[in-house]
Amino acid sequence: MLETNFGAPSGKEHGLHDKITAARHDGKPLSDALQKKMRKLVTIRNKLVHERDFNSIPDRDEFAASFEAVEKELQGMLPKDSACVIC
Repeated sequence: MLETNFGAPSGKEHGLHDKITAARHDGKPLSDALQKKMRKLVTIRNKLVHERDFNSIPDRDEFAASFEAVEKELQGMLPKDSACVIC
């Protein structure tokens, strides 16, 4: 099983919720608050991708703000010398 910087499994056999559960920082799971924010974003993403009748983000401003907050928190966990390709 390949791992990312946060220890989450990679590959299509693992869903995003599984990856959030498995992710670790300094050997510990991500905080419950961070996991909750990430799960909310992933649930909306999954609906957009998989549900034919779900065609828009219910509260786009709140979604964007939540995404930015999660991104900032995760970036703060990366080592200073990280070569993260999506940052």
